[in-house]
Amino acid sequence: MVAQVLRAEGAAPQRANMESWQEYRDLRGRATGLISAEGEQWLKMRSVLRQRILKPTDVAIFSGEVNQVIADLIKKIYVLRSHAEDGETVTNVNDLFFKYSMEGVATILYESRLGCLENHIPQTTVEYIEALELMFSMFKTSMYAGQIHVDNKLRDIQCQLDRGERVSGGLLTYLFLSRTLTLEEIYANMTEMLLAGVDTTQLALCHYATSYEDENFPRAKEFRPERWLRKGSLDRVDNFGSIPFGYGVRSCIGRRIAELEIHLVMIQLLQHFEIKTSSWTKAVHAKTHGLLTPAEPIHLLQHFEIKTSSWTKAVHAKTHGLLTPAEPIHVRFVNRNTLMAHFISDSVMRSQINFGHRMEMDISSRDLHGESSHSHKNSVMRSQINFGHRMEMDISSRDLHGESSHSHK
Repeated sequence: MVAQVLRAEGAAPQRANMESWQEYRDLRGRATGLISAEGEQWLKMRSVLRQRILKPTDVAIFSGEVNQVIADLIKKIYVLRSHAEDGETVTNVNDLFFKYSMEGVATILYESRLGCLENHIPQTTVEYIEALELMFSMFKTSMYAGQIHVDNKLRDIQCQLDRGERVSGGLLTYLFLSRTLTLEEIYANMTEMLLAGVDTTQLALCHYATSYEDENFPRAKEFRPERWLRKGSLDRVDNFGSIPFGYGVRSCIGRRIAELEIHLVMIQLLQHFEIKTSSWTKAVHAKTHGLLTPAEPIHLLQHFEIKTSSWTKAVHAKTHGLLTPAEPIHVRFVNRNTLMAHFISDSVMRSQINFGHRMEMDISSRDLHGESSHSHKNSVMRSQINFGHRMEMDISSRDLHGESSHSHK
């Protein structure tokens, strides 16, 4: 039934009823963005924006910027962990990864850093975060909280043009130079796409229900991550039980950006940490504010194995448009190098993780003391991620203290 409905969409399907949102903007002479636009207006914006962010090969150019954000995230985790009572637990990782997502998406959209992961967050960024949180909780706030970042970039581009310099950049630069959207439309789209990037995905309630159906996923209620593995690049599951980015022409336009952020941060977090739930984390319930998310904070224990902290309570749901966690989640980050000691000497472990396409990681083995099994310590771990094409990262091996044995390439 879900597949039949989605496959019957027209050329410009209407998603959500955003009439009040559009009326608010019309009264104030503001433009609508891709999320709230409909019909021909939506088609025009979609055709422009898709040029730079809808293909895997396009978003690959942003990997360098996203890796810089991830490096700041890992530094932040080390700092937060050092302040914890047990020296491992990072409390309320919901907020931490919200800021990571916001910083990563803003780096791509605004071609500048907001400072979300700094120890002292800039006041303008604090106000921006508060505006987003207000919108998600009450769904009414100024839709131009990010206008200052667009204006700053516009001034930079104009200065380059005035000096006769060649201008290059990402999505925002492209929109300015192509002149396919008005400045008001750029403001609207940058804000709406940031909203979509940090805390939303186009989900319907049916996805939550169908994910628990054994008809769609055998033994659906069991934690079996291997169900997502594929035997080859052409092996796929044609299943509408889980379509987190939506389907068809109105599927999430930020999908490739989200996948880039997820894949890169997963690789680097797991290279540094084993992640476990902290005992501080209670049972996690759901809450709704457009997406299904944890209703409580989640705390992670950071021995560099990522585990749930014992501080995390049961997580319930709460609703403010999307289904999200109602409580903070706390996570333990356990030092990953304690696990690397189990690798067999002189062998290479190949891990393949399939997210509808393939990621491959070649990880150099280590001896029982955690030292590189190669003749020199500066062996290189090469992670290869395939998004329909291949990107490569050379990541230095690390000693037992987490220090780089040589500079990152």
